Amino acid sequence: MGTLLQGGFSHLYDEQIVVDCRFPYEYDGGHIAGAVNAPTASALERLLLDRPISDKRTVVILHCEYSVQRAPSMACLLRRRDREVNMHKYPYLHYPEIYVLKGGYRQFYSLHKPQCEPQNYVEMNDEQFAVDCRERMLQFNRQFKRTKSMNDAALARSYSATVAGSALFMASPTSLPQRSSSSSSLPTRARRMGRTQSARPGINLIDFSQI
Repeated sequence: MGTLLQGGFSHLYDEQIVVDCRFPYEYDGGHIAGAVNAPTASALERLLLDRPISDKRTVVILHCEYSVQRAPSMACLLRRRDREVNMHKYPYLHYPEIYVLKGGYRQFYSLHKPQCEPQNYVEMNDEQFAVDCRERMLQFNRQFKRTKSMNDAALARSYSATVAGSALFMASPTSLPQRSSSSSSLPTRARRMGRTQSARPGINLIDFSQI
C-alpha cells in the first residue's frame, strides 16, 4: 500500500483514491495518509460520481476497520451505481478497478503506522463513542435497505425500456434482486438474460498491506 501511495504503480494508474468507510470519529482518530472519509452511501456518491474522473486510469481502494462489512458493502454500491449511471454505454465504467483492502485499517496500522495521520487507531466500538457508533450503524444498515428498494425500481424501469425496444443489458447485473416479489413479476426470459452477465461486480479483496 505504501508503494502504491508513493506512486510505485504510476505505470498502471494515473491516480489512486483511498476511501475510508469508517465513521468520522474513527477517521479523525487516525487514518491512512491521503485517505478520504466517506462513511455513507451519499458521501461516497458525492465523492466519486457527482463529478467522476473519466480521463485518467484510476484505482479505487476502500477499507473500513477490518474490511468485512462496511467497505465491501460500499464497494458493491459504488460498482452498482457506476453501472447504473452508465447504462446507456455498457460496459463502460468510470471506475473499472475497485478493490477492498484486506485486513482494513487495523492491519494497515499494525504494519505501516508511520503512514497514518495521526499515528493512532480508534476502534469502532470504543466506549467513548458508544452512542455515536450505535446511531451511525443503524443509519448504515438503513441506507442499504433503501438502496435495495431503489435498485428494484431501477430494474423495473430497465425492463420497461427493453419492452420498448432497448437492449436488456442496460440493466445492471448487480441490481438484480435475489428473490423478491418485484423480481418474480418479471418475465423469466428477462431474468435469465440479465444473469448472463456476471452476477456480482468485479471487486477484489486485495492485500495491499504488503506492497
